[in-house]
Amino acid sequence: MLDLDGDGQPELASSYWTGGAHCCFTQVVFRTNGKGGVIATRLAQEDYGESSWRRLPGYPRPVMLLYDFSSAYAFGGFAETVTMPYVVEIGPQGFRLAAQLMQAREPGWGPAALRDGPAAWASFLRRNDGNDTRLARVQAPEKRLEALHRLVKDDPGKGVLLRAAEEHIKLYCYYDARCDVPSLIRAIEGPRPGMLGGFPELVKTMRESNISKLRRAPAGWR
Repeated sequence: MLDLDGDGQPELASSYWTGGAHCCFTQVVFRTNGKGGVIATRLAQEDYGESSWRRLPGYPRPVMLLYDFSSAYAFGGFAETVTMPYVVEIGPQGFRLAAQLMQAREPGWGPAALRDGPAAWASFLRRNDGNDTRLARVQAPEKRLEALHRLVKDDPGKGVLLRAAEEHIKLYCYYDARCDVPSLIRAIEGPRPGMLGGFPELVKTMRESNISKLRRAPAGWR
């Protein structure tokens, strides 16, 4: 039990797994409602496994690092899914994004805490359960775009290009709500306009991601 929402009272955190390949974990937090009852807030995941709440030096609340699998199977097999990390915390209305750990300072770089935050925050974003996350080695957006233009010119297997394009776009859009997907797609297609065909599958999966849902509204106590 931990005080997850900062109200001085401990909450009970648990996770549930449905069983089966690549599905599905649900993170659940219970708290009393002042009348002896229990209220729960929950966040459904698609995969990755059990995660734990962590206290980071200098951060006001315990946080949990999760992965977004909303685009699983959209562009290939499950193992090829581009899974961007995201961080959640518990606020007065339930699960929400941990803004200080998620927010980009410059477009396309990912969370500002990776480069400008305390070392413990950057380490948390780069490594989870002893494994590197996709934020471990974030290249400058210009470098990524150069590599994408080489892929567009070389016309490799479509899956290679789609995964690289997806990662580039998500590094803009998952950590900065001001992203402009059509402009990003046009920039990637540079040498061969129209090659990605608007990338509608990515737009759809990003809209269904927990990052997008929590950005619109917290999960809420039920």
